[in-house]
Amino acid sequence: MAEYGIVTAVEVDPTGADAIIIPATGGNLTIGSAVIPVHCDGAMPSFSDTSGIVNISGRIDFIVQGMDLLNLAIAAQGAQYTTFDVTVGTYKISTCKMTNLTLNASIDDIFKGSFSFVGLTWGTTTNPTLPTTVPGYQTWIMTTTNLGTFSAASVDITIDNAIKAVHYMGVGGDNDRLPQYLADGFQSIKFNAKLVNIPTVPADITANALSLTIDPTIVFVDNAAGTNTMTITFTNAAASDLSQDLDPEDLVRYGLTYECEDIAWAVA
Repeated sequence: MAEYGIVTAVEVDPTGADAIIIPATGGNLTIGSAVIPVHCDGAMPSFSDTSGIVNISGRIDFIVQGMDLLNLAIAAQGAQYTTFDVTVGTYKISTCKMTNLTLNASIDDIFKGSFSFVGLTWGTTTNPTLPTTVPGYQTWIMTTTNLGTFSAASVDITIDNAIKAVHYMGVGGDNDRLPQYLADGFQSIKFNAKLVNIPTVPADITANALSLTIDPTIVFVDNAAGTNTMTITFTNAAASDLSQDLDPEDLVRYGLTYECEDIAWAVA
């Protein structure tokens, strides 16, 4: 019988840490094999097809609940990103790293996110435990520091880790075509806000000298089930883009993008 998404649970198992039950809202898993057509002189069609490398990847959309999952997207200077296994229903992708983490706060929804990953192997297992409570964070109670006049309708935070699956010849056995290692890449951190008023920062976006905003923060407070606070701190944020959208049937909207050296979060 086919599996139904509404009863398919998602679990992430970080190396050396407790399992994380994910309140998933969507996503996908992909296992792809390169197909190599064989051509030679004297014929337009290929004579045959042969197999190439295999890549395993996925994306999980989720409701933000805390720091454990988010921490898999970051690493200390000189350290590698933490590996983890992902179980989606009865499928398990092992030895994964997070290639991308996107967090979205919008006035018309709770705080949500999405993460993409690559892994080394694909197998089957049993369906994880379904989440029992999903507290979430309200987004209309948001405060900022060091960001000037900041009346935002939405905020998007993106971390790209440029993880690369590494293949090589001569592995042997049944895993010849599978990736053997995951290589860490340079990290990029950005956040973009859609504002309903023109911001006072960055006033000098066109200046010759790059102006850094030291450690701006965004704080979300959830009063729905007790008081929960998530504080997101950016290290040395530099404004990279300021745009204006004009809609005759709406307020003028301003888009503001920052690029940052580092990011951290705290929950209270």
